[in-house]
Amino acid sequence: IVAILLRVYVSKMGNNFDYGSWKIVGSIIDNGKNVYEETSRYNYGPVWALMLGFFKKISLLFFNDLLIYRLLIIFSLSLADIVIAIWLYEYIGILSILWFLFNPVSIYTSGFHNQFDNISIAIALYSFKLIEKYRSRLPGYLLLGLSLIVKHIFLFFPLWLFISAKNIRQRLLSLIPLLLFFISFLPFLSSQKVFLNILH
Repeated sequence: IVAILLRVYVSKMGNNFDYGSWKIVGSIIDNGKNVYEETSRYNYGPVWALMLGFFKKISLLFFNDLLIYRLLIIFSLSLADIVIAIWLYEYIGILSILWFLFNPVSIYTSGFHNQFDNISIAIALYSFKLIEKYRSRLPGYLLLGLSLIVKHIFLFFPLWLFISAKNIRQRLLSLIPLLLFFISFLPFLSSQKVFLNILH
């Protein structure tokens, strides 16, 4: 609770270019338009855009919609931080939770900067756990694909999985995350312009 409140507190310092982009993206999705056609200020997979559209729709139910919109973004990012902290606790110990949740960089990134790398990272960490610890490859690769669709931070990790695969089945499975990433754009391919925007 304290970690979340700290993230809310630093948001009172103002905002930056990214949050301005999130306001634009949220409105585009809420109005039922194609984010890859309407703005050049969104360079990621569709998951975060859809989340912003959902947050925008909820926020419009309230009088101070911009405050609610920002709080929903911060709470979602804080939840991702908590998920990462739990993963760190399992692998490192209790102090890692305190170090990560109360690290000024984590607080600033989620509370002020409002950048959503941590959502992608949280999903990817649990995909690694499924793949490496539990040898549950298919669910792990599907989860890694979701991580890429949120934000393509680990875009080259499937290549490492492909190279380190021990048989043809594992090599084929390692292609799933990239396949899901590319498929996620298909519903938005309404014109050649959109295709070129996504490619760019």
